[in-house]
Amino acid sequence: MESKGVSSLLHSLRGEQFRHTRNLERAKRNLSKANSTDRSSTTTVPFTLDYSELHGDQRPIRAGTSQAAPSHPTTAGPVPKSWRKVSQSDRLGTDADEPAWRAEALSVVLNHLPDGTGLTSRVLRDTLPGLSSIRSSPSSAVPPLSALCFRVILSLYTGLSDFEEELVPYLAPHLRRDLLRYTSIYSPLPNSKLYALCEEGHADGELIIIGPHSSLRNDLWNDSGQDTVPIEPGDTDQEEEEDWSWDSPFPSSSPLLSLTLLSTPLTIPTLLTVPPTLTHLALLAIPSLVPIQHLPSICPLLVVLDLSYNKWIDKGGVGEKALRRVEWRRLRRLEVLGLRGCAVDTEDLREVNRERWEDVRVILDS
Repeated sequence: MESKGVSSLLHSLRGEQFRHTRNLERAKRNLSKANSTDRSSTTTVPFTLDYSELHGDQRPIRAGTSQAAPSHPTTAGPVPKSWRKVSQSDRLGTDADEPAWRAEALSVVLNHLPDGTGLTSRVLRDTLPGLSSIRSSPSSAVPPLSALCFRVILSLYTGLSDFEEELVPYLAPHLRRDLLRYTSIYSPLPNSKLYALCEEGHADGELIIIGPHSSLRNDLWNDSGQDTVPIEPGDTDQEEEEDWSWDSPFPSSSPLLSLTLLSTPLTIPTLLTVPPTLTHLALLAIPSLVPIQHLPSICPLLVVLDLSYNKWIDKGGVGEKALRRVEWRRLRRLEVLGLRGCAVDTEDLREVNRERWEDVRVILDS
């Protein structure tokens, strides 16, 4: 009996020794395998990081467990910016000073404006490669002479007095418009030069304001006294007989047709004074909520409306989201609606194309 007890004890000890040896060998294999793995392929982000910043609602699961990480994990401090996933709607905060981004933000309205002398989106595509949303054409291989001259002109007339007195009076209206488009992309003008260039409240029917470099004046259209001046029948012959030489100041009689605001405030009193002649309106990344439900009565002739990158577009406001409060059927001429970088759903867009012969083209994130 005593020998059987000793044999049983030795058998148990041998079993424990065998299991211990196997565990040590397995641990050594795992350690050597981990050391041989390329460190660049493993994550260095702490597990306690709020992964909603990187992956939305999907959260990682610990190895060997069946439950996901806590919904609100604690962190040692704020999440570094380099670990955050930058959405398209946040790009204005990070790339607002980049010409390529301004061209991308303005691409919808620029693509639907007349080309004029050629300095529009097709030229911007040649000078800023990689902008997929900007159209090009076979005739855009060589930029127009005006595009090549603007950089030289702006470097010569750096002072306000030189810009206002020696340059602007001798630019034809269409060149003022092209210069406005060029500077809005490459070097936005400050208020002093912007309003010197747009002394009638616009440049050949267009006004582009890029914040924070410039801002919209509250009394702009009140001071300009309407854009068009009626011509009396007796003055028609006199207008035809006048000879405008190449170096004479150019009159402007076109109404305001296009208004673009990027990252600049728009107050309600200013919105209510916007000329009803607008056909193109772009309100991009406006910092505060704009009552867009008034647009059908203020600008009934709108063909292009771009409301991209506005974080307030999905806010409730007075009990209802901003897009749902607009009477879209009153904008009978609307053809394009830009909503890039906006949180919208199918319910928000349900009324846009109701009772229309042709659907409005809605531009969302690609």
